[in-house]
Amino acid sequence: MKKINWKAIQFAVALTLFIVGWLFDADAFRHRFHDFEFLKPYLLLASYVIIGWKVIFTAFRNMFKGQFFDINFLITVTTFGAIALGIYSMYTGGHGHHCCDYHHNHDYLRHFCDYFKEAAKVMLFFFIGMHFQDLAVRKSQKAIEEANCAHTKDFKKPATEEFITKFSKLYTPIVVGAALLLAVIPPLLFGGLWEDWIYRSLIFLVISCPCALVISVPMSYAAGIGAARKNGILISCGCYLDRLARGNKAEIDEMIDAGDIVLTSNEPTAIERAVKIARKTKRIVWQNIVFILGVKVALLAFGAFGITGIWEAVMSDIGIATLATLNALRAARVSTKI
Repeated sequence: MKKINWKAIQFAVALTLFIVGWLFDADAFRHRFHDFEFLKPYLLLASYVIIGWKVIFTAFRNMFKGQFFDINFLITVTTFGAIALGIYSMYTGGHGHHCCDYHHNHDYLRHFCDYFKEAAKVMLFFFIGMHFQDLAVRKSQKAIEEANCAHTKDFKKPATEEFITKFSKLYTPIVVGAALLLAVIPPLLFGGLWEDWIYRSLIFLVISCPCALVISVPMSYAAGIGAARKNGILISCGCYLDRLARGNKAEIDEMIDAGDIVLTSNEPTAIERAVKIARKTKRIVWQNIVFILGVKVALLAFGAFGITGIWEAVMSDIGIATLATLNALRAARVSTKI
């Protein structure tokens, strides 16, 4: 019996509810179903909860464990912030005073729905992005397992991967702090609108997530290990790819004697192929690092100047992660011609 794909059902239901809620923005649909327009915020809420409940649950669970600044936390705070801005706008119109006029409140309700719709879009796009990233991660894990790396007792992360892990722990809180300053300083010192600058700070929170780096770097090493295995070279873990890339003969002989590298082929060019694969993997790792950081800096500037919205920032971040993932998988197709 075929297993039910609950994720696909979850996405289909959430997307259907979102589309129906979004259709009320069209004049023809809204006029025809005017009596049901009051359902719009509930449809968007249902879509948001169905697609995002696990992200929200994971964020709060990690918070209780003292784990902040992961992608679930940032997406949850961002979408909660967008919804809060919508509620604020519904009652004040974003001008800080309550409005009781029916027609104005009707407009503000639509404004609220716009923010709610943006929160739902963020969750939908995030769900899609994480699905494809999970597929890529499973592919990299398979490469590691096939190379017998997952069962190695003395598994060590490559130096570059260790650097990215430490960098992410430092980078994310700094950007979150910058987002907080972005939300507070312009309204307090320059008279900017709170709604506008808080919205921009939420964009900062989305962009600050380093998941593209955290995923693409280990995936590059996994792909390189897989490429080596296909060429009769078993490498126990990514740190030995770094050492191989240096091409030091004494160091290579030491790794072979220790069993960190196993040659299953008697071809005289096996070592040269292994070094070539390691160097190509290393280049791909640094290509991804430079590309991701460069694009993120540009996105942070766009967010600060209000050029991009929240869901566009999520789409951009997912796009960066996807491109970096595809580039990482190039390491599995290294040419071995000497």
